[in-house]
Amino acid sequence: MARVLIVGAGIVGSSFALLAANDGHEVTLLERDLAPAPATADEAWDNWERRGVNQFRLLHYFLARFRHIITAEMPEVVAELDASGALRLNPFTTMPESMSGGWRPDDDRFEALTGRRPMVEAAFARVVAANPKVTVRRGTAVRGLLVDGHVSNGGIPHIRGVVTEQGEEVRADLVVDAGGRRSALPSWLDALGARAPIEQK
Repeated sequence: MARVLIVGAGIVGSSFALLAANDGHEVTLLERDLAPAPATADEAWDNWERRGVNQFRLLHYFLARFRHIITAEMPEVVAELDASGALRLNPFTTMPESMSGGWRPDDDRFEALTGRRPMVEAAFARVVAANPKVTVRRGTAVRGLLVDGHVSNGGIPHIRGVVTEQGEEVRADLVVDAGGRRSALPSWLDALGARAPIEQK
């Protein structure tokens, strides 16, 4: 069993937390936004503020592969999404036969389970909160990384945890950055004198 620390409790961070917890690891999720996930999809859409998430209020379409993975690995999330009113859409049910060639027996694999981002993220958050192996700490922003020893110029550091904005040291066996496109990871590494990550756009 490992201590896993995840920075960012969005869909990616929550997904990793559930996967790691289901494998028996102890997981801590640090999320800088303070507000907890609302209890209903309507409340999530109307009232939930997630300043750390780009385009939070815009409609999101989660592809069929997303449904395949969470159905296999996180069925409790699928149940929560269905209960919250997520849509199941398959383009082959509405596409003209002249374009699709007609329905085939395995075309159900293209069914997507999707919904507005606040509703989807709130459903994930409720499942995460109910998992006894996951601790969620909202309102906890990260200031930098903890390392073992000295990092030589451009070297690869051995990360042992993070330092919060309040100066608390949170240690773990594995640290995962799920902070999204606005992640501060490049600046954290730069502060250590470590090699910058390779980014592709």
